[in-house]
Amino acid sequence: MNFPRRKRQAISEAKRLKLDGLLITHLPDVRYLSGFTGSNAAIAFKGSKAVLFTDGRYTAQAKAEVAAKRPSANS
Repeated sequence: MNFPRRKRQAISEAKRLKLDGLLITHLPDVRYLSGFTGSNAAIAFKGSKAVLFTDGRYTAQAKAEVAAKRPSANS
């Protein structure tokens, strides 16, 4: 899965549509864009930034799953 590419595509599409930001709350879409598999999350896009929001039950899981999907500095 190429989560960074998917994130770039979502950001590009939001820019094309001239949106100031984008909030993704549908869990299958959150998983598609980030790799996070919990049952409570949202992703907010603003400019070229994306932030995953979830509740405290998933803090460790979110950090582990989303960080594991990021490209390394050597990629």
